[in-house]
Amino acid sequence: MLDFLIIGVQKAGTTMLKKNLGKITDINIPNKELHFFDSRYHKGIEWYESHFIKGKINGEKTPNYITNESYIKNIYQNYPHVKIVVIFRNPVTRALSHWNHFDQIFNKSKNWGWEKHNKFLDSIKSNKSILTNGHYTENLKNVYKYFKKENVLVLINEVVKDNMNVEFKKICDFLNVKNTLKNIESVHERKYTNDVLLKEINYLIDYYKNKMEDFYEILGYRVKQWDDFFLTFHQQFNSTYIIKNPRVSQNITCIITCVNYYDFLKITLPFNKNYLKNIIIVTTPDDSKTIEVCMENNIQCVKTNIFYEKSKTWCEWINSKLFCNKCRITLSGCRKIKNNKCFNKAKAINYIMKKYVKTDWVLLLDSDIIVPNYISSMDITNFDKEALYGVPRIVYKTQKDWVNKENEYYDFWKFMGFFQLFNIKSKNFSKNYYGYDEDFNYADGSDYHFSRKFYKKHLLNYYVIHLGEPYVNWEVIITDF
Repeated sequence: MLDFLIIGVQKAGTTMLKKNLGKITDINIPNKELHFFDSRYHKGIEWYESHFIKGKINGEKTPNYITNESYIKNIYQNYPHVKIVVIFRNPVTRALSHWNHFDQIFNKSKNWGWEKHNKFLDSIKSNKSILTNGHYTENLKNVYKYFKKENVLVLINEVVKDNMNVEFKKICDFLNVKNTLKNIESVHERKYTNDVLLKEINYLIDYYKNKMEDFYEILGYRVKQWDDFFLTFHQQFNSTYIIKNPRVSQNITCIITCVNYYDFLKITLPFNKNYLKNIIIVTTPDDSKTIEVCMENNIQCVKTNIFYEKSKTWCEWINSKLFCNKCRITLSGCRKIKNNKCFNKAKAINYIMKKYVKTDWVLLLDSDIIVPNYISSMDITNFDKEALYGVPRIVYKTQKDWVNKENEYYDFWKFMGFFQLFNIKSKNFSKNYYGYDEDFNYADGSDYHFSRKFYKKHLLNYYVIHLGEPYVNWEVIITDF
C-alpha cells in the first residue's frame, strides 16, 4: 500500500517536495511526518497503513529515516520494493539551517535532547546531529545496502530550486504518476535568530570538504553549486578587494540609489568604480554630500525628487485607511505608511533605466555594498537573459568590524536590492515585468517584489560586502584603512 518514501535529509527541502507532490491528483501523502520506522514501529503496519488511501499512489515523508541504518532496514523488511526519494543540500547551509530551526523551536527540541546556544560553534559541541546529519556518504551507502539504485531517486536541493519544472517532471516520471502540477511552490525559509559568523562558515567548510569528495564518488558526479560555494569562501575570503589594473566591466550599467547615505558611499564608491565602468548614482537635489562624493570620484550623478512622488495606489491606501495589502497589517500600524511618508525607490530606478541606461545588462546596487574584484572578469555573454542573478553578502555591523576585518557574519538574503543583475532587453523583462512595481513607496518592499517576478534565479559564486546594519548610517566617515 506504500508506494514511495521521502526519507531525508533534514533541512534539505523535504517539506517542499511533500507540499508539491501532495497537490498532484493521484498522490496521497500525509501532512504530518509519521515517524513509523524510527520511533513508532511498535504501533504496527496496520496503524501505519491507516494513513493511506486505497487506489491512490501513497507516499510518506519523514527525513529522520535516513539518519540510522536500522530505520532503513525496517523500511526494507516491510516494503522491499518501495521507491525511495532522497534530497541533499549543501552540508554547510544544511547544518546552519538545522541549528537555526531547532533553536527557534526549543520548547519542542529540548524534549529530543537539544541544548540551546546563541553561538553556532557552542551548539555543535552538545548537539552532534548538526554535523552528523550532513554525513551524506554514510547515509547513501546505507540506502544502497538495502535498495537497488533504480529504486532510489537522489535529488540536490540547489538543483531543484534552480530547475523546478524539470526536477518535478523527473520526480513524477520516477513515481509513474501524471504531473498535474501547475504552480510549484517553494517553502519559505526561516529567518536566522542569531548571526552566522564567517568563521563558522569556514569551520564547516573545513569539516565537510573531504567528506564531500567521498560523497561525490558514491553519487557519481559533482554538484556545481556546492563546489562554487566552497570555492567562493575559500578564494574570496583570502583575497584582497584591491587589484592592480583590473579589467573593468564595460557591458553592465550599475545603478545606485543614494539619499543621505553618503557616509557609506564615500567608502564603497572608490572600490566599486575600479570594477564597474558604467555607474550612475541617483540622489536628490538637496543631498549635497552625495553629490560631492560623486564629483570626487568622477561618477555620473542624476539628481531628482522623483523619490517623493506618491503613487495612485499609495494615495488610495492613505485615503481609505483600510487594510495594507503590502504589509498585511492595518494602515495605522504600518511603519511604511505612518505619517504619510514616502520614499519611492521604484520610481527612481525605472526613471534611470528608461532614460539613461544604454547597456543590455543592469546591476542594481545599494550604496553600502562593495563588490569583489571578481566582477571585473565576469563573463556575462553566456548568462541567461531571462534570469535574475544575485549573490550572498557578508555583513560588517560596525566601522570597527570593517576596519579590523572581524565579526563578519553571513547573511542569507539573496536576490534582493543590494545586488540584482538582470537583462532589460530580454523578452520576459520587456513584456511581463519591466522595472520595479511603483505601488511600493518604500525601498525594501519594491526590492522583494521585483525579485519574485523572475521565474528563474541564479546565484553567482562570490559574495559582496555589506557595511552596517539595515536602516542604519555610520555617523563617522572612515577613509583610511
